[in-house]
Amino acid sequence: MKTVHQIEKRNQFTEHRVINSWVMFKKVYNIKGNDQLLNLGTFRLELAETLCKLGLPANGAKRGRPSGSTIQNEVVMKKFRGVAQAIPLKDVELDLTCHWAV
Repeated sequence: MKTVHQIEKRNQFTEHRVINSWVMFKKVYNIKGNDQLLNLGTFRLELAETLCKLGLPANGAKRGRPSGSTIQNEVVMKKFRGVAQAIPLKDVELDLTCHWAV
């Protein structure tokens, strides 16, 4: 899980990227000689709308671990552990004799 500091730092980097993009946008518009220039707020709005349109397919992005037969088989095998072995009695555990398997 990310800390608050890491999230704030990531947001700060994103802000820098957006502002740098806006500065480059202004330079390109000035070179082309266009008079109609977007302010920073409008630029952010246009950028957000464009990213939302490009980001996800129409049916939505799939999240999480991909489902497959191998993972399902592993889950089934994990659930099946077999017959449990009996726990030895306390007298047998504490009789100070090594009980080796024969």
